[in-house]
Amino acid sequence: MKRDLPMIESLNLMFQDIEASRNMIVERVEMDALNFAKLRQSCRDDFEKGTDKETLQKGLVGHLWTAEVYVGESFGDPQVYGSNELPPENTLWIRRGWEKPE
Repeated sequence: MKRDLPMIESLNLMFQDIEASRNMIVERVEMDALNFAKLRQSCRDDFEKGTDKETLQKGLVGHLWTAEVYVGESFGDPQVYGSNELPPENTLWIRRGWEKPE
């Protein structure tokens, strides 16, 4: 994430990069709790909070534009993934010890 830009602008550029360079929409954003606090503050009009308790317990906290937003303590700075992309060996279910969804 670009540190010199507000989070909304930085995330927008990350989304644009995936959309333009890979010709796909963004489906997943991962970040830690500190960055999520910044997201809620700077993107409050664009962020839709999740409400299903079971989903929230698995780290999905809501949606930003086209993407699901996941929060986990080991995620760190926001990472953005396009459709059909999975983060290499650091997906939410692997880090939390869950079975990989099918």
